[in-house]
Amino acid sequence: MGRLITRREWAAINAKGKKRNFLYRLRQQGHSGLADEIEQCGQPIANDRIHYAARHRCGSVYCVKCHGEYVDKQTAAVRALFNRYGTEAEQRENIVHLTIDFDAFRLFTKKGQLLVPKAPPAKTEFPTEYALSSLKDARQALKHKLRHKFPDIGYVGAFEWELFRDETLCWRKKGVEAVMSLLGADEIRDPRLSEGQANIVLFHAHIVVDLNGIPKEEFRTWMREEFTQRCGLPSQDSVYIQSLRCDRGMEENIKCLARYPLKTYLHYKRPNRDDPLLPIDGEAVAELAAFRSERKWQGIKISCKPKAQQIRSTTR
Repeated sequence: MGRLITRREWAAINAKGKKRNFLYRLRQQGHSGLADEIEQCGQPIANDRIHYAARHRCGSVYCVKCHGEYVDKQTAAVRALFNRYGTEAEQRENIVHLTIDFDAFRLFTKKGQLLVPKAPPAKTEFPTEYALSSLKDARQALKHKLRHKFPDIGYVGAFEWELFRDETLCWRKKGVEAVMSLLGADEIRDPRLSEGQANIVLFHAHIVVDLNGIPKEEFRTWMREEFTQRCGLPSQDSVYIQSLRCDRGMEENIKCLARYPLKTYLHYKRPNRDDPLLPIDGEAVAELAAFRSERKWQGIKISCKPKAQQIRSTTR
């Protein structure tokens, strides 16, 4: 089982030398501007005499400082959902963790170049337009499907693009068939996907949902049927709903649920690996990091407030 790594461990990763240094990889792939912004994050803005205390902020989820601020914001939002209920039993009855796998595609490395869907062989850029189109569809599905069906619920979460190698797909505890089904359309669309070394980009969302009295089974059944039959997801395994961990207290549940969708390969350590970047290619890491960094907080967060006047409890 993987685990989130600490800021101290993250700092140690960057001390291992140029070959495994994240900022070095960004510069090697032509993203020197982003690398400089991350390095300068938190420094005073030069020649700013009006706002002398203003600090430069890069806004990248890969930055230790900005990642910490995002986690703090997300923790406060998740805690607000929990605080709507007076007892732990009510919290466990009404709060669930929802994961939806919306899309997946491959990035292939061949002689230092990335081969992406619908791109010429020499192109090394991340398929931004394709990824943004998937993001737009996902937001519309949450807004028009989920909110329309259950107008009383509230939720907090974030979108995530996870990168891993083909051979590490077996590490996933759930959703393996869903990922393979999502990749199926990609393979048919681009015959060059049989070449090179494969990296998988999984676009998904982690959402903390306040059911506000709606039975869990009713919510689970509708989500799995609606998002597979009418939203185009190829497998019901693309929707996964989990109750709060019984081996964790409420405070630990809040913190884990808040920071989990904000993980990157710099913040998440795979089992039996000294370096979280080892299972994937440095070129792919840099390209995905540039794409995710451009989205910043506003581009990835998911939020919908519940109707406070209709709090209901299913606990008897």
